[in-house]
Amino acid sequence: AIQTLVILAGNLKIIPLTGIPLPFITYGGSSVIANFIMVGLLLRLSQPKDATA
Repeated sequence: AIQTLVILAGNLKIIPLTGIPLPFITYGGSSVIANFIMVGLLLRLSQPKDATA
C-alpha cells in the first residue's frame, strides 16, 4: 500500500519519484519474488489452526 501511494503521489507531482516499484505490476525479479513471498506468508498466517492435531 505504501509503495502504491508513493508512486501515485509522484505521478501527481506531490513528491519526487524515488524508484519504488509497484507491487505485481512492474517487471523486476527480486521485487516480484519478494511480494509473492509476503503474500504467501500472510495467507499462511491467516489460515485457521487445525484443532484435530
